[in-house]
Amino acid sequence: MLYKRTKFVIIGLIIILKNVLSAGNVFSQTTLTFLSTDDATISSSEGATNTNYGNDTKLEVDYNSASDKQESLLKFVVSGIGSQRVASARLRLYTINGSAKGGSIYQVSSNSWSESSVTWNNAPGVSGTPIASLGAVTAGRWYEVDLTSSITQDGTYSLRITTTSDDGADYNSAEASASYHPKLIIAIDDFIAPIVSIKSPASGSAVSGMIKVAANATDNVAVSKVEFYVNGSLKCTDTIASYACSWSVPNAPKKT
Repeated sequence: MLYKRTKFVIIGLIIILKNVLSAGNVFSQTTLTFLSTDDATISSSEGATNTNYGNDTKLEVDYNSASDKQESLLKFVVSGIGSQRVASARLRLYTINGSAKGGSIYQVSSNSWSESSVTWNNAPGVSGTPIASLGAVTAGRWYEVDLTSSITQDGTYSLRITTTSDDGADYNSAEASASYHPKLIIAIDDFIAPIVSIKSPASGSAVSGMIKVAANATDNVAVSKVEFYVNGSLKCTDTIASYACSWSVPNAPKKT
């Protein structure tokens, strides 16, 4: 009476990354959140042009006249994008005083200002057209504006919010509660493919009984799970490195 071991050949692994996209060459998408490092209101009102408001808990945008208006500055330091593509960039503000016009947002070229010293007279100016704008805003709500066209790489970005409305809007500054801090939220696409290899058993090995397959899996962002397939059939999934899977390989029918 002869017995023959069944031979199972392990033909592949599939790595599933966090936030996997369904098609194309994007392997995952990662969200980066940055809090404002500096923010302050500046005022052209009489007697206020040299006043610093960096300790205020609110950011004001209001317009009564050219010589009586309030605007706000924000600064963000962005890192972690590297060579990856920015899929979206959104400025997020929490409104504490509503308005029919939330304000126009400009990018300013100078980042040399500080919230502890900036005033109307020494603030960086704006030129050109706004990169985004907010419509009507209501107190007690978060609002977002799309800045994707302007936030494309690592670096420091300064923004200035203006308005032409005498019905001004106010937003929380970094000096308010941490939960309502101004934020810049960036989603980046990852085009770097994950790397996976089978550690054991060796490719083409003849196995039987209870066996364990171990795999190496690495990615520049993260690996959330590894799925193990044998001859196209999913056998098990592991979410913990080192990644491994055990299953019972049946014996071939007996030969007489």
